[in-house]
Amino acid sequence: MNQEKAKMLAGIGFKLLNENKLVESESKYQEAITLLDPEHWATTDIHAEFGMLLNKLSKKNEALEQYKLALNQGVRTLEIFCLTEVTQY
Repeated sequence: MNQEKAKMLAGIGFKLLNENKLVESESKYQEAITLLDPEHWATTDIHAEFGMLLNKLSKKNEALEQYKLALNQGVRTLEIFCLTEVTQY
């Protein structure tokens, strides 16, 4: 895991996506996904962005999988945050 490198690669992928360089963007996101820390809050955003890209590439099943990962990660992150906040008081 290397969350900082994953965020950097996803940032490049997002820039390429906005430039409509979809194949190049997909490559960056694929690399980023392999480096993600599943417990880091930014992981949700990266999965969601990758899902958006895959949807644009008409890879609907793969996009749906990334959206599911984003949703599951988002719920876990929220649970951790809430439990942390509650135990502080």
